[in-house]
Amino acid sequence: MEVPGITETLKQEAYSAFKMYLEQVRHWLEQGAVSAHLDPLRYAQVSWSTLHGMSRLLIDGIYLDREAMGPACDQAAAMFWHELKLD
Repeated sequence: MEVPGITETLKQEAYSAFKMYLEQVRHWLEQGAVSAHLDPLRYAQVSWSTLHGMSRLLIDGIYLDREAMGPACDQAAAMFWHELKLD
């Protein structure tokens, strides 16, 4: 299924950016900086898609309360940081 405006170059750039992010999460795990129970791939997928979803809602005008976006982003970040903490 083709999505308008999504070029092959954009897909490649997005994949590269996600791969770098995933590698960073794996590095944190290898260094013992995050919980040993963390699944790096699932964490990266969920956090990446959440942030992109929130951005898309704002860009598309579906979520129009811009003042609530800051606190919503803060809450998402707090949840993600909570998952990263060591046991």
